[in-house]
Amino acid sequence: MPRILVSASFPESELARQTPDSSGLWEDFEFIFTPTSEPVDGWVVYDDLRQPLEQLCPPQNTLLLTGEPASVRRYRSRFTSQFAQVWTAQSQIKHPHVTYRNEGQPWHYAMRGSQAHGAALGYDELRELACPVKTKLLSVICSNKQITPDQRQRIEFTRYLQSQLAGELDIFGRGWCEMTDKADAIWPYKYHIVLENDHSDHFMTEKLTDAFLGWSYPIYFGSNEAYHRFPEGSFTAIDIYQPEQSLAIIRELLDMPTYETAIPSIAIARQLVLGKYNLFAMLAHYWRENLVPRRAQMTKLLPKSHRASLVIQQLSRSLRRAA
Repeated sequence: MPRILVSASFPESELARQTPDSSGLWEDFEFIFTPTSEPVDGWVVYDDLRQPLEQLCPPQNTLLLTGEPASVRRYRSRFTSQFAQVWTAQSQIKHPHVTYRNEGQPWHYAMRGSQAHGAALGYDELRELACPVKTKLLSVICSNKQITPDQRQRIEFTRYLQSQLAGELDIFGRGWCEMTDKADAIWPYKYHIVLENDHSDHFMTEKLTDAFLGWSYPIYFGSNEAYHRFPEGSFTAIDIYQPEQSLAIIRELLDMPTYETAIPSIAIARQLVLGKYNLFAMLAHYWRENLVPRRAQMTKLLPKSHRASLVIQQLSRSLRRAA
């Protein structure tokens, strides 16, 4: 069974819960989340490292999986060049062995305790979660971040909806109604408005998959990636740069039994989120095609913050290749 180390810019326990019994096992792969004295077959870094790490691993099997769009975070060559392979939604990242596709952002739904479910939920509990009787109509999560153009526009759009849908729309997020977990903003609601940070190609986040996990019907602003992944009728797209048109679409959805009709499609989308588009299913598929059978060597990887050391390493690699 191939053994893959997964490191991240956040606590890796948040990832383990996406596997059965938080075991780290997915089909014929074992994923571990702490460096070990034993060799591993591959090493994935999701977004960044919190500190320098060393691991016995074939250097040909190191993979960077980016987690943010270019409008939020840049992954410069001094950082990406230490990896043998890169998987990203950022088309401007150049690397000898790069794959451009969605990065399978980890779920945030039920990551913590909530009024909706009590304790945090893992893969097994989410898989068994039956469709509830929804008691509320419409919600949206919108933070007060204003880094990207889409973030600034979504604040304007949310304020517009607030003025037009008073009494029908509940707004959650920093600067609005606080929540301990996203489940409380999704689980009770038939419809959930999903507003991505960015709508560039390939980019799609847990904002959409969390809505499916909570059995809500997504009203979605994002890239076309969702159309390639989820069945027709499982969500409706809007354009926040056309607020009046989007409001008309939302009103039409609310006036019809859209949610009740869409439950079978939402169920299919949930199974895709839990299975095929689960980060670990995607990683297992990736490594089946890209794992190189090589001898493990002590391999050191550095976080983005170690700029000087990364530059020196990059220069050293270039000189070795030129020699």
